[in-house]
Amino acid sequence: MRISTHIFAAIPAAALLCGAAHAADLVAPSPAAEAYVAEPAYSWRVLDEVRGGIYAYGVDDPPEGQSVSVNLELLTSRLPIGGQAWFVPRLHVGATINTDDAPSHGYAGLTWTVDVLDKVFVEATFGGGVHDGDTGADAPVGESALGCSVLFRESASLGFRFNENWSVIGTVEHLSNAGLCDANRGITEAGARIGYRF
Repeated sequence: MRISTHIFAAIPAAALLCGAAHAADLVAPSPAAEAYVAEPAYSWRVLDEVRGGIYAYGVDDPPEGQSVSVNLELLTSRLPIGGQAWFVPRLHVGATINTDDAPSHGYAGLTWTVDVLDKVFVEATFGGGVHDGDTGADAPVGESALGCSVLFRESASLGFRFNENWSVIGTVEHLSNAGLCDANRGITEAGARIGYRF
């Protein structure tokens, strides 16, 4: 009789606990708890984009005349530093190989990309390049006197994105030594490239 009394006495307490549990389930989570979502860590990629295309050598009427060059360029993702996206550059490395007797060069530097429309962007780059052309002021007839083996390199581009992976880019690039060497003929090329972003 005493055992059954204890059982009946425990039933109301159990009902109270169950009711409290159900009530807790009905309470909506706080807005602060819902608002907090951990952001994924930024992952910097060494190879973010590959570009390749054709340039016209001789747009500035050099002694070598006009010819065709092939360009290949690799770019990283934006550097993992703070700031506005347009201010944060990517690293690039590339080569422009001439198919005739004009100078070829390899280069590296920084690329700044700015979106001007949903699919349209502009770019500016700055860095340096090394060429295989003549450096002396007494360069043979028909060859540019580039002054130094190592030159500054700048480029400007206008691009259009077909989708998140593919784009087409029109580019003008220029290399010179900024008057630091005896001669400073420079190299200027322009053309179009296709880019693929991973």
